[in-house]
This record gives sequence, structure tokens and C-alpha cells, in this order.
Amino acid sequence: RIAALEQVPGWQWEVELRPGYRPVLDDAEHGSRKAYAKGCKCDACTDANAGYENVRVNGGGTDLVDAGRARGKVWILRGQGASQKAIARAADLNVKTIAELENKVLTRIRPETERDILALTIGQCRQFEKAGRWGATEPAGPVLQLVAEMTALGWPKAWIAREIGHGRALQLGRNHDTVSASHAGKIRELRRQVGSWTAPRRWRQELPPLAELLAERDQLAG
Repeated sequence: RIAALEQVPGWQWEVELRPGYRPVLDDAEHGSRKAYAKGCKCDACTDANAGYENVRVNGGGTDLVDAGRARGKVWILRGQGASQKAIARAADLNVKTIAELENKVLTRIRPETERDILALTIGQCRQFEKAGRWGATEPAGPVLQLVAEMTALGWPKAWIAREIGHGRALQLGRNHDTVSASHAGKIRELRRQVGSWTAPRRWRQELPPLAELLAERDQLAG
């Protein structure tokens, strides 16, 4: 393969950037994996990307847990007939995550990933076997109302998205009429936990996870 590639006219193993080239980083901080993904290959950004891959594959970092329990649950579900796609849809995860778990590529995972996988049943997975690419759906109105109630209490949409495992973008469905049943369930549970609690405002940047906030509130109450 190497020899074949080297026969391609103009093939280069390494490409030098034109003099003075500077990638557009937008809001990406220099020395981060995001900046690396946007085209900056300096030592700092390259090291940040390498560190991220080490955490993803080998389990570096202190906020991750051993993947063994989640892997065992995936194996059980697979043995019961669930496909990787159905497991991923039911847990609201990427199929690649399930595949890497099953094949022992991932050795450590996020606590919330373990929680979602361990909570799965074969019945839930079967609901997603023939549900189409986006899985089961339900009307968006009641779910969007719950989101509106939380934002009225001061909980930002970016925080809500993070709490349901959606990064920083709250994408509830392909259109405004329906949302995925998986997302709807997570939002209902989050709304139940928030209750009438107004979001604390002493953080200048972003709010910590709800679990930390609840633990702090309970400690103060005690």
C-alpha cells in the first residue's frame, strides 16, 4: 500500500503549509483539541489532541470509570439479540461507542455513559430495532414546554443539553413536531429533579452538573 501510494503523481506524505498560513480558530482556544480539529497543528494543539485520544482509548483522566461493567451489559444485550444500533439508540449514544465497548477498544468511559448502558433492558432495545434512524418519537409540544419551564427558572439551554448528553446544542428532533423518545425521557427526568429550584447565579461562566449542585445544596441544608 505504501508503494502504491508513492506511485500516485504528486503524492506527499507530509504537506507543508504555505508561509504565513494561520487557521481560522473562531472560538476555539489555542492549545486545545478543538483548535487542532480546525487545522492548527502546532505542538500545543497536537499534544492536546493526543491527550484527548489517550483518554478516549486508554482511559486517562480522573472523571472516567472502568468500562468493564458497561461492556458486560452490552455483551448480555447482544447475546439476547439486540443490535449495536438498537443499543446505541436506546442509550442515546453513538453506535461507535457501543462498537468500541464491545470490541474492548474503550477501557474507560464517562460515568453517565455507564449509567445509561447499565439501565438498559432488552425490551427497550427491541423498541429501537425497527424504529428507523432516529428511533421512536413522540410529540414535541409537552417536551418543549418542560424546556421552557426550566429556562424560565434560569437553567440555560446549553446546560440542559449537557445534562441529557447532547454537548452544548439542544437538538430535540428533526423538526418541530416530534422529538426522540429517548431525549423526551431524559428531559422529563431532568425537569423532575429541578422542580421549582431556580438556577444558582454565582457562576460567571457555566453551571456545574446537576449532581454537583444537588450535593452542594443538600450539604448547605444539612
